[in-house]
Parts: sequence; C-alpha cells; structure tokens
Amino acid sequence: MITSSLEIYNIAHKFNSKIKEKFIPKIQRVYSTPHFLTLSIRFPGESNYLCLGRGAGYEGLWPASEQIPTQVRVQDKFRDLVKKHFRNKALLKITALENERAVCFHLKSKTKKLDVLILWKGRNTYYAWVDLNENIYYALWENRKNTLDLDEYAMNPFSYIFADKIGIEPKRKNRGGPVFDFNTYIETIKNKNELVFNKKKKKKDRKINFLKKDLLKVKQWKQIQKDLIAENIDLEPQNIIVKGIKFKFKKNHNLYQKKDIVFQKLKRLKAAEEIITQKIAAFDKQNNHTLKIESCKVITPVWGIEKKNKIKKVTLKTNTGEVWSYNGTRIWVGRNAHENDQLRQIKGLKKSIWVHLEGYTSGHAFIEIENKAQLYEILTLVGSLLRDYSELTMTELPLIYTEAKNLKGVKGRAGAVTVKKEKHIKVDYQKGWREILSVL
Repeated sequence: MITSSLEIYNIAHKFNSKIKEKFIPKIQRVYSTPHFLTLSIRFPGESNYLCLGRGAGYEGLWPASEQIPTQVRVQDKFRDLVKKHFRNKALLKITALENERAVCFHLKSKTKKLDVLILWKGRNTYYAWVDLNENIYYALWENRKNTLDLDEYAMNPFSYIFADKIGIEPKRKNRGGPVFDFNTYIETIKNKNELVFNKKKKKKDRKINFLKKDLLKVKQWKQIQKDLIAENIDLEPQNIIVKGIKFKFKKNHNLYQKKDIVFQKLKRLKAAEEIITQKIAAFDKQNNHTLKIESCKVITPVWGIEKKNKIKKVTLKTNTGEVWSYNGTRIWVGRNAHENDQLRQIKGLKKSIWVHLEGYTSGHAFIEIENKAQLYEILTLVGSLLRDYSELTMTELPLIYTEAKNLKGVKGRAGAVTVKKEKHIKVDYQKGWREILSVL
C-alpha cells in the first residue's frame, strides 16, 4: 500500500475539516501490525482510525474502517515511541504537502505542545518530533537531539526538519499504489500466521510424543524395583538389560554392590518421571496459547545507530556505581539506569543478591553476600540506602530481591529488567545507615 502525496494531502484535509475549535479530537490508542500503525482518533460520538505506513511498500497515510484485531498486533520499540508521542494527546491539525509524501501532526497535552513529522521516501520512513516547549527536535535517523530555531521552523516545518538531511525534491510522477483493502490484509496476515503456528504445533507434538515414549520407559522403575526385592533379576552378568533399562557393573562388584547400583539408578528414573511429566504439561499449555504474529518481518523506520560504550572484560575492579561495605560484604549500588545496566552485566556479580524498592523508581543494589544469616540485616541497610538515594519519605520499605542471574534486561529500555524467582519483604527504615556502612 503506497499512497501518493496528493492522496495524503486530501486525507489530511478531510480530517482537518472535521476538527473544530470546540470539538478537538483525542488520540486514544496506538496499535501496530508488522507493516503499519493505527491511530484511534475519538471525535464526539464516533471513532476514526488512521493508518501510518512503516515503509517498504507500506507508505503514506490512509483511513481504516476498524481497529487492528488482537491476533495481528505487534509491539516493538517504534510502536512504543509512537504511542508515547500520540496517546492521550489532542490532535489540533494535520499538515501535509502536495508534492511530497510528508505529514505533520500537531499535538497538544495539558503541559506540552508537540509536532510529529513523518516522511516516506525511497521505501524508507523518516520520523522526527519537535518539542515546542523546550525548543528542541529529535531526528530518529540521526538518533540525537538538535536545538530548534522556532522562527525558521514556523516558516516551513518540512524544509527545516528534512531538507538538509534527506532532501525534498518534487517528482515528475507521483502515483500511489493499489487500493488498500483493510479486511483482505488482516485475513492474509492471519492465514500466514496460522500456517507458522501449525508448523510450530507439529514440532511441539513431535517433542511430546518423544517425551511420552521416554515416560513409558522410565515408569518401568516400579516393576524393576519389585522384581529386585523379590530377587527375580539375575545380577551375575557384568551388564544386564531389564525392561529396556541397561545396568553396568564392574568385575569386582559383589551382589550387594550391584543391588545398590540398581537402586541408585531406580531413584534417578523416579526423579526423571516427575521431570518428564512436568515437561509434557508445559508443552500442553503452550499448545493452547493464542496466536501471535510470527510470520512477518516487522518494518522499522530509518533509525540512527546509538553510540554505546561497550564494556569489554568487565571485572569487579570497575568504578561503575558506588561500592559500600558491611562486615566484609560488598554492596554495589547503581545510581542511574546506565549504571544499573552496567552492574547487571558484570559476570562477577551474577551470584550476588539483587535488591530494588518495589513499586518505586530507585537504584539497583547488588549484595555480594556469603553468610546469608546476615541477609535481613543487610537488606534493612540497603533498603534505607535506596530510599534516601531516591529521596523518598516512607518508613516502611517494600523490597523485591532475587539472585542477579534471574534478571533479564528489557530491550530498548535502559535500566529496566524482568525478574523471576523473586522474593518480597518489608523492612523498617534505619536512619543511621551511613554510620554503619562504609564506602570503599
């Protein structure tokens, strides 16, 4: 789906004609497929849906008759960025060019005025936003902030944002693509996704069948145990096979040693029976999950490469964050999202205890503890430290903690983590924690 500049201009004009001073619409939701995003724009008494192409053959602006169904939605960092800019904002106006596929959304919240500009050119999408309160703009293809000259920008927003970096030149021919059928697109994506889902389901079914065969085999441990107790098994040979289970003995083993070897293996088979049963149950749950988009590549706009300071061979001698000590136990504290991420990546801290104030924005602490009998005492001190660093005032501190190896970073969100095997505890604020802990 490729809409021409003239079509984009006409669609913007139609929306602007519906926008009145007394009835400024609000953008309520932002959803996305692998190929385009949909804005849910609420007018009094009705909802309108506007699609924004992601690029690579889906370029431009076009209306839709309904919101994107759940089965074909995707979530990525571009969708999260657009959602951050558009959701719950009032749409004042849509500006478009007649000679270039470019559009500008003029948005407003209670405290901020924001312009979002999009250019579709050469199968690529270029995205930028302008903060009119702070006089800055951010070009996504450069991945950096720029100072805004408000007077020049007001004269021609598109030339100011795009001209020096990409170049906007009128085309001799500006034709759109074929007419977009929203329902046909949705059905096509669903069918593709279902084929991928069925293939994955067959693969899982094969794994379940193998597991069930293994389960039948290990379940023989009960009968083997009965036969062994009743002395119905000949243990004289060096190697024996009983009900498909192989047992090996050494030449110098006597009868009692051989029985002990058999019983030890039966214990392992009993444990294996429980593990395989749990795996089969887990696969059954996975087969019952809802369909998710897996069959299409998600198209992203031109996104500048963010320069990151790579950590190479990081050891515990790094000067990242602050390091405190208590009775020989070292406590590492990240004071911001960057330091939190760096500490999490240090291999030497994988066995430490990670601590965070639950439900609050706070730093991350990593406790290199050996004597866990002191854990509650140290958690009280660490909780008090994090509370003061975050400038909070409560006296009862809710903490969440787990081993650092149970953390996983969230892609595209600095300092954010997902946690498993976590534990929760509440401790009292200790005002004199600075006198008890010492800085290394």
